[in-house]
Amino acid sequence: MTMPRSSVIPRLARRGSVWLISILLVAFLVRVYWAVRYTAVIENEGAVYASLAAHLASGKGYTSVFGADKFLNFPPLYPILIASLLPFTGDAEWAARLVSVIAGTLVTVPAYLVALTLYGRVTALVTAIVIALHPLLVGYSAAVYAESTYLLFLMLGMYCALQAQELRSYVWCALAGIIFGLAYLVRVEGLMLPAAAIPLLLIPNWRRLGRAAIASGVLLASFLIVGAPYIAFLWAETGKLRFEAKGLVFFVILRRMMSGLSYLEAAYGLNSDLREGGPFLQPWLSIMQSSTYSVSDVLSYLIETDRQHLVSIFQTLTDRRFGSPLLIVMVVLGLLRSSWDRARITREALILSIFACLIGSYLMVQWLPTRYLVMALALLLVWAAKGIQEFSDWLRETLRSLVGIVAESTMPVTTTVAQALLIAALLLIALPGARQEPELASGFATARTTKEAGLWLRHTSPGPKTIMDVSSVFSFYADGTHLYLPYCDGATALRYFAKKKPDFIVMSSRTSSVRPYLRTWIEKGIPDPHAALVYAKPEPEGGNIVVYHWNP
Repeated sequence: MTMPRSSVIPRLARRGSVWLISILLVAFLVRVYWAVRYTAVIENEGAVYASLAAHLASGKGYTSVFGADKFLNFPPLYPILIASLLPFTGDAEWAARLVSVIAGTLVTVPAYLVALTLYGRVTALVTAIVIALHPLLVGYSAAVYAESTYLLFLMLGMYCALQAQELRSYVWCALAGIIFGLAYLVRVEGLMLPAAAIPLLLIPNWRRLGRAAIASGVLLASFLIVGAPYIAFLWAETGKLRFEAKGLVFFVILRRMMSGLSYLEAAYGLNSDLREGGPFLQPWLSIMQSSTYSVSDVLSYLIETDRQHLVSIFQTLTDRRFGSPLLIVMVVLGLLRSSWDRARITREALILSIFACLIGSYLMVQWLPTRYLVMALALLLVWAAKGIQEFSDWLRETLRSLVGIVAESTMPVTTTVAQALLIAALLLIALPGARQEPELASGFATARTTKEAGLWLRHTSPGPKTIMDVSSVFSFYADGTHLYLPYCDGATALRYFAKKKPDFIVMSSRTSSVRPYLRTWIEKGIPDPHAALVYAKPEPEGGNIVVYHWNP
């Protein structure tokens, strides 16, 4: 007897919900385990986010470890979320990790919904599993980076945009705009998301162009309403209407790199006359008020560097850390094995448009950390999950043709085992690289000496102090104001110290390669009578971390 369709659908929905809740629980536990087992020190960018949150919570305003000036580089939502958890954790670092863990866990839900809309329940469950367990996504979900939170809003907004394409209700358009706006408030690259989505509301619905235009307007208006407070904040601080604050500073770096400088010299370079050429040595507000760039400048840069950047992006996406070569094989299989009808073309075009915007934003960066590609990885995993389903469908069809040899009743078990083996292989390929990822390893126990030294200074020298280092991590733990060590020769650096008059100078063998003079100074000391060694400790991987008091 065949069960009525009206009874089958709720039953399937309940079964899918049970699986999804189970996957969510596993995703959360895996991320908590990674955070407890591997993380010991806040990451460099995380120190800035955590200090922003701590200062917001304490009433100091939108200021950071870099001092009393408003910090314009990062949008405010991630620090606000961290600050909201501070009363429960009592510690900015763990509040930040908890935000990332929760966001990284919840990404599983919109990823499931996107795959369910595109491909059906089987692929949706496979997508949820690989999103929940992929080592890179797990690692970054336990780190103090904004990418996991951004990915949550990206995937959720993408699901709403897929629903909005049907033009059944303007509510989905408003939700897509609101969530894309929240993504923009986490990372300014979210500015590109409405630009990716709106054409895919208009073009497929050209026969209903009026309704599609209204839907697009609702999406854009919702986005702007959510982003308006941040835009107003930037306008008030810089005196100009701006949608983001870091593009101009980073284009100064790009311009310097195009003149032949390395990234480190372009960003942190100090001239022999003590003129601060690198923008990270200067107040960002002064750079934004004194520098400009045009569309032609951007196009010139892209023409000169796009091939190099595209090669770098391709090499990273096809790296073992992401699960390649199996990942790429499954993506190709998922996209191309079955034909595309009109509905699939419309939906896939939206995902491809967002993917293209992500890749386009990477073309403007000077260097490409792995975390920038986490969002692209999530989209690749959706397509790879479809490829895993396509492979299992091919296997089932092949077995059915051999039904005389293979019993029909064993086919579901066989195809499920095949899916499980492919998922396991994809994750196992990625695991070793994720555990060695430099950005994640910067928060592992091997960097604990930096935290210990910073806390030592906090206790032995309480109160305001200025600290020079190549990273803001020590300054965060020491509760000091951070200044970057300049990229120059040693003699020029000493004259710069005399000019800036820092209270302490911190040097670590772990980062000794990023400035020309560090390795020598760590081994032999700072060659200046104003510098007095006050702390030294061996590091687990060799070398030392040393702290000098600078007495002018």
